[in-house]
Amino acid sequence: MVIGDQRKFLSCLIMLDPDTVAQFAQERNVPFTNFASLCRAKEIQDLIWGEIERVNKQVARVETHQDAST
Repeated sequence: MVIGDQRKFLSCLIMLDPDTVAQFAQERNVPFTNFASLCRAKEIQDLIWGEIERVNKQVARVETHQDAST
């Protein structure tokens, strides 16, 4: 979900399906002990950013956020 109407910036809420993300990690031998550690794994962070980039390709550049450092 993205919120930005009448705001200076967009905010995005991303929900992860624990079972799907855990399966993704197990298939790629990503170590984790719980859902919080799974979400911090670089491979999962890369997966999330990859999905954001995929969605951003479907909208105009002014509607996207390209800076991964914020």
